Amino acid sequence: MENDSFFLSDLVTDRPDPSLDFDEDVCPLCGSTRLEDGGTIQTLLGWIGSEEAKLSEASIQAHPDNPNHSSRQLICTECGLPFSKEVKKGNVWIAVCLPNKLLAGVPNCFEHYSYTCCHCGGLVRRHYTDMGGEKKAISLTHKNVDGVWKKLYRTFFRCDDCGKEVETTQDYYHVKQQPKETTNV
Repeated sequence: MENDSFFLSDLVTDRPDPSLDFDEDVCPLCGSTRLEDGGTIQTLLGWIGSEEAKLSEASIQAHPDNPNHSSRQLICTECGLPFSKEVKKGNVWIAVCLPNKLLAGVPNCFEHYSYTCCHCGGLVRRHYTDMGGEKKAISLTHKNVDGVWKKLYRTFFRCDDCGKEVETTQDYYHVKQQPKETTNV
């Protein structure tokens, strides 16, 4: 599977959306800009960004080199929708807070989200089995075999309503890395 193509395109309607802006505060349901900020949650992997750049905190969170996953919890004061605006490595997505149902974009992190089935509109969720495909995987482990890391589990996405299922080698969407610009000296 190619890193630049979405691996669930035959099962879900959700797609990466490069037009989403982590700094833009707009309700995805009603379009209101009247939002209550519920705080930001972030993983901490140690990235500090460029010392030369004078970036706002939101710009640092949305930077394409930042490996941390940032999630802003917001509530629309017009329609009451609780949602999260999330970003990792410059990829932005929006989800309803419970049960982590995607509203726009797609996540590129390991947390569980519900996608929308392109066949029936139902919820598509990720699940894992052992390598035989029989039991739920207890542990998502990898093993080094002759210098190559191999998964010891299988990854599936299945629609709760129509039962359509896709097995994939990826646990989540991976953003295609853009080459770094270089200058000749």
